[in-house]
Order: sequence, then structure tokens, then C-alpha cells
Amino acid sequence: EYENSLQKLACDLKHNTDKINFTSVVSQKVEFNGYQTAYPAGAAICELIYKTSGDKGLIQLMLANTSDYENIVATLLKITKLPLDKAVKEWNQIILKYNR
Repeated sequence: EYENSLQKLACDLKHNTDKINFTSVVSQKVEFNGYQTAYPAGAAICELIYKTSGDKGLIQLMLANTSDYENIVATLLKITKLPLDKAVKEWNQIILKYNR
């Protein structure tokens, strides 16, 4: 189920970018598109944080306030030390690995 959701999000991200993108799924403006978009989107955030900051970054994420889009983004940028455009690009690349 997990990988299937990632594949669906990757396909949507590639072919339906007006509707499905970092902002729309992380903010949950698009919560459901035949599948729960939040799970694979969150998994990609976790993978990005792990890639840049390891276990310590994941612990920081677990302890952070991620109750809304602004807090999620602020936490992501603080932990990864990336500017938003670079973080979004990296997030997209992680998701698009599953486009098959």
C-alpha cells in the first residue's frame, strides 16, 4: 500500500502539477486524490530530512510542532538548512523516483 501511494503521488506530481504539488499536498489542500496524499508526502519529507540530517534530524521532526503547513515548512527548512526552493526540488526528486 505504501509504495503504491508513492507511485500514485509520483504520477500525479509528474502529470498533474497544477493540482498536485508540494504546497497542495503538504498543506492538505488536496488531501485525497483516489489515495491519501499526506502519507507519501510526509514520507518524502522524512526521507529528505534523514538524507540531510540523519537520525538527529528525524528526532527533531518528531519533537516539532507540525500542526499546519507553515510549521511543517519551517521545521523542514530549519532541520535541513535548505532554502524552500531547494527543499521542494529535493522533495520532488524523492517522490519522482517512484514514477514507474
